[in-house]
Amino acid sequence: GAPYDTTYACPVVAIIGGQELLIAPNADGAVHALKVATGEKVWTFRCSKRGLNTSPIVVGDRVYVSHSEENLDSTTMGRVVCIDATGKGDVTETHEVLRYDGFKAGYVSPAYHDGRLYAIDNGANLVAIDAGTGKEIWRHKIGTAGKGSPVWAGWWAAPGCTSCTRFRCRCSASAGSPWRRLTAGTAFATGEAVCPG
Repeated sequence: GAPYDTTYACPVVAIIGGQELLIAPNADGAVHALKVATGEKVWTFRCSKRGLNTSPIVVGDRVYVSHSEENLDSTTMGRVVCIDATGKGDVTETHEVLRYDGFKAGYVSPAYHDGRLYAIDNGANLVAIDAGTGKEIWRHKIGTAGKGSPVWAGWWAAPGCTSCTRFRCRCSASAGSPWRRLTAGTAFATGEAVCPG
């Protein structure tokens, strides 16, 4: 049947296996990869019972996506998942690389840097996840409601929450990362724009 939800995820274009693919999270709860040149569907990965609102991150031939809805294979709400994007057809059962369950990141797209995935959940918890294993490295509470994506610019800007504190840091391996407060008590509803200088 028709999808239940209107979604706001932006698709990305990436070259996987020598072909240009449009990788798009959709209102049917799945991520679909289409050939840019022809529109032919290459693969589908089913994630959720509801629509997906976060944009995917592509690192090499891996696609990371998150949501805050009920998962298809459990009643757990929310998941960050990594998909091997080299498959064909329905790759839900065959091309999942890793998962981080119970993390409700339904509005904020993740960011990637140096082997780590950074994600903010609906409750404004910023986590660093090992992009190879799916294990949580550290977690920081940055506000009350996560709404804007983190950005890497040689330091982190993590905006996008209600009653949030905007931070930047030089990220380290521990939970005691050297965070510096930039702004407090302000609502940010979008990601950061970064320019040199």
